[in-house]
Parts: sequence; structure tokens; C-alpha cells
Amino acid sequence: MQQTTIILVLRGVWRTPVICVFWLFWGCGLNAQTMENLETTLSSLTPAQQISLLNDQKQLVEKASYEEQARYWYLLGLAFDYDNQPQPAIDAYSTAINISELQNLRLTDTLPRSYVERSYMKYIQTYDPNIYCEDRFKALQLSRQLADPELLVKVLVQAAFCFGGKPEKLQQGLALLVEAIDVADKNNFDNSSYGMIYNASGNLYQENQLFDKAYEYIQKAYDAWAKVDDFSDMFNMQHTLVALAIDMQNFTAARQHVDRLFEIAKQQPQFSDFTFFSHYNAGILAFFEQQYPLAVSEFEKALALRDTTEEHHFIVQSLYPLVIAYFNQGIDSKARSTLDQLLIDSPDKNTWPMTIRAIDLYYAGNNSEAMHLMVAANSSEVDKRRTFIAQYQHAANTLVEDSLTKLDNKVLQQTLEINRLQLAEEQSQKRLAQILIAVSVVIFAALFGFVMHLIKTRRLFKHRAQIDYLTQIANRRTIFELGYKLLNEAKMHNKLLSILIIDIDHFKRVNDTLGHEVGDHALTLVSQRALGCLRQLDKIGRIGGEEFMVLLPDTDSKQALDIAERIRKEIEKSPLRKNDEDYSLTISIGLAVASADETLESAMARADTALYNAKQKGRNQVVVTS
Repeated sequence: MQQTTIILVLRGVWRTPVICVFWLFWGCGLNAQTMENLETTLSSLTPAQQISLLNDQKQLVEKASYEEQARYWYLLGLAFDYDNQPQPAIDAYSTAINISELQNLRLTDTLPRSYVERSYMKYIQTYDPNIYCEDRFKALQLSRQLADPELLVKVLVQAAFCFGGKPEKLQQGLALLVEAIDVADKNNFDNSSYGMIYNASGNLYQENQLFDKAYEYIQKAYDAWAKVDDFSDMFNMQHTLVALAIDMQNFTAARQHVDRLFEIAKQQPQFSDFTFFSHYNAGILAFFEQQYPLAVSEFEKALALRDTTEEHHFIVQSLYPLVIAYFNQGIDSKARSTLDQLLIDSPDKNTWPMTIRAIDLYYAGNNSEAMHLMVAANSSEVDKRRTFIAQYQHAANTLVEDSLTKLDNKVLQQTLEINRLQLAEEQSQKRLAQILIAVSVVIFAALFGFVMHLIKTRRLFKHRAQIDYLTQIANRRTIFELGYKLLNEAKMHNKLLSILIIDIDHFKRVNDTLGHEVGDHALTLVSQRALGCLRQLDKIGRIGGEEFMVLLPDTDSKQALDIAERIRKEIEKSPLRKNDEDYSLTISIGLAVASADETLESAMARADTALYNAKQKGRNQVVVTS
């Protein structure tokens, strides 16, 4: 400690004497003891001081062993990393890697750490897994050869991120995280390590559209970091939970997480950007709830604190919805000035979302081009939804199939064990026959119980995968699957399939005036009342927000209209209640009969157009598409 203090004092006055001090302490050249002392010294310095000190040692490095040279460049890369200089960090890590591999040095933690840290710098620069994941897989291969559990867990977690957004490889990513937990368990790691693993698990599920599983693991990560008062990571987890709750349309939970963000920001004022991100998340939530005045207020408060954060990405992400919020409220002057600010913060308009570019073109007077771009944006959103459905279905099926396969394997192993015991019984002495038979009976009873558990588990998996958690009717994925099946059957047997798209009128007003709890009750009421108006062969599912789809097999337009009117009237006479007061609730319905040569999506699109016409005509009515 005294030696470190002397060095720090001298560095502030003369740079050359500092080199002399190191020379006197460690001799003519670096060695293992020198590097150990150097790393100890670096730990007490700021990143800028670390860079300066390490640059002072470059002459000594030339006389060091190749192993110490590699370590030196790794330390310099870390210093640049901590000083937010990605490219110099990448160059330093690359030098460490080249020395280690070209000189065929014995394997130490320097090489895998250089790979994994370089991968993170590449991630910051590109956000392209095709560029940074190669380093992570190389680091994983090397780390498995070292007896360093802390390093292995870190690399396993980093490598797992490379399987995000790839449903077919979801299990590979999860397997790495299971291995990380196993290593942490065997080495008695602290809660921070588990928080890191749970966070990676949550991100992996999130990128594969499994938002409920992502929410579960991010909450676990928050709880783990809360046990050690890691407020920075606790705040980051609440930030992620807001986004996940919005993805699941659970706005009540999202609001609770926003409130927690403000609480942490108030309790921990040393984190200068916590308040910025609290207002940012409050703005995002208000924006998705279509409370545009509130969204504007929160985003303006966040942008007033833009100098408190280095996360420029989120500054730009604040400007996007702010432009739309101003535009939707007709506050053109504010929308224009925000576009001007956006041009400063993000000069390349090609990186802007299509909706923002369309608004920009509109204000520039290019109305035709703006309209075409807005149509393209809407089409893009439809494509995103279809991709989401496909990815969600693939990922969910992968998890369910994997779980059931594991259960089936357990049954098979139990059966094989029984066969082995039976063979042993036949070969054993007669005096043990009764005991072995008794054992067999017990095993068979256990197996029967296990098989019954398996059957119940299968049913539970299937039910959870098909049912919307709030309304307890078919979820979006299931009703789409039924739609494809029923349409194919209708075409095969030359029969009709009618489709209803139902939307609750003024649902936002219900949420805003009566609260989200009453809004949830409205969704449940509509789904159950509609279900009571249907025949046994008809199907109903929730396709998103306040929208529902009804499938009416072997039903012509007139019959379908009768059913739709019956549903509409049933809802109209079923008001919502709050504080002993009744509030009217109505729905609009679009009806289409699928033709023999069209897809489910095109028939739905026609029904959706009819629904739009019903809204335009004053709501609380059924419109049949031509």
C-alpha cells in the first residue's frame, strides 16, 4: 500500500521518475512478480491513470517474456475498455491474442479473457452476433480447459447471449446457462453470480419472444442482486421488467416497475442517470397506453436530463415516440422541432423508423411519399407480428417437446430398471423371491404414479400453451392454428368458414376512466358472453389487446350475421360495474366469409376492414365485408 501511494504521488509530478521507481522495485524488465504488483497498482487508479501508467511501461514490456507481454496488452485493453474507448481496447486485446497464439504460449486465463473482453467491445461497436460471437465461442473452448470457475461462468453466460432470436437454437443457449448454474452451485458462488445467470436466461427467453419466461427470470435476477444491495443491476432489471410487462400488455405490473425505478433513483442519488431512465420508462409506458400528454411530459423530463447519461441510444429512443406523440395530438410546431433535434442526435435518416420518416416527409410537403412510407410501415408491423407468432410457436414447442422428452426418458429408464430387477429376481435364490416380488410391486406402484403425473403434466403443458391467461379462451397462436385447420377442412369438403373480428369500443377510455382492473374485467366479460352465444363447433380466441376472433365452420353469411348480432346484443345488455354504478359496454364486429381460393390471413384482413368500417359508422354494430 505504501509503495502504491508513493507511485501515485510521483505520477502527478514527474512521469520519468515513475519509471525509475518501477525499475528500482522490479529490476530490468517485467516478470511474474512485477505483473502481479502492477495489477495491484492499477486496481486503485482511474481508467485514464491506468492507461497513462501502462503506456509508461512499454519500454519495459519489450524486455519481458512473451507471457508477460500478452498479460500487459490484456491489461491495457481493460484500461481502454473502462475508459469507454472500444477500438483501442480491441487493438490491445488483439495484440494479446496474437502474442499468445503466435508464440504458442502455455494456456493461462489471459487468452480466454482477451477473447471474451474483445467480444464485448465488438458487441458495443456492431451489435452483430456474427461478428462478436466467434470470440465468445473461442473463449468458451479455452475456458473449459482451465480450472477457473469464475471465468468459466462468465464465458458461459456471454456465449449464451449468442443464441438469442434463434428459436431452433434456444435449447443450446439454455444448456450453457444450466452448466453455469451447476458450476456456481459446486463452487458456492454468491448471489451476484446467480443474478448474472438469471439475467442472461431472461434475455435469452425475451429474444425468443417467450416473454412470460423472460419476466420470471429477470425477476429472479432482481431478487438475487437485491440480496447484495447491487442497486445498479437492480435498477437495470426493473428497466427490463417494464419492457417485458408492456410486451405482455400487463400495464398494471409495468406501472409498478416504473414506480420502483423512481424509488431506487431517489434512494441512490449517486447514480446520476437513474432519474433519466425513470422518466424514460414512464414515457414509454404512457406511450403504449396511448396517454400521449403524459408520455410527452415524461419524455420532456427525461430529455431535460440527457446530460446525466452516456447512453446516447436511449436519448434517440426518447425522441422517436415524442415525435409521434406530438404528431398524434396535432402539436405540429413541437413535432417539427423534435425532428430537428433528432436530426442532430441521429443524422442518418435511413436509421429512423419508417413512421418517423413518414412524418418527416409529411412536414416537408411530400404527402404522397409520406403516405406510401406509412403504408409500408404498417405492412412491416404486420410482418413483425407474423414473425413473432412463428418464433413464439417454434420456441414454445421446442421447450414443451424438450420437457416431455425428458419425462418420457425418465419413464423409459424406470421401465429398463424394472426389467433389470426382474431378471435379477429370476436368477436369485428362491428364499429372496418374496422380497424381490414385494420390491417389484413397490416399483410398479411408483411407476404408475409417475406415469399418471406425466399424463397430468402433458395436459397442463398443453393447456397452458393454448389458453390466454386472462380470458381463459384460446390464445393468439392457438386460434390461428384452429383457423388454418378449419379453413383447410372447409376447402377439402367444399364448405364455408365465416370469420368474425370483434373489438371492444372505446376500450382505452374504459382503462383511463375506470382503471385497468375494470378493463381486464371487460375483456373477460366479452370473451365469456361471446362464448355463451356460440355453438359447440364454433371457436373463439383472443388475438391481441381488446381484439377477438371467432371461427364459424359450415356457416354462411346470413347465419354468421345472426350469431354476430346475438353476441353484440348480449354485450350491449351487460354493463360494467364499479362502485355500484353501471357503465355501458359495446363492441364492433367485422364479418367475412372465407372464399375457396384465399388464405386465412386474407380473410382476416377483409374482416378487419369490415371492423374498421363498423368503427367509422359509429361503433356498436356488425358490418359484413363484400
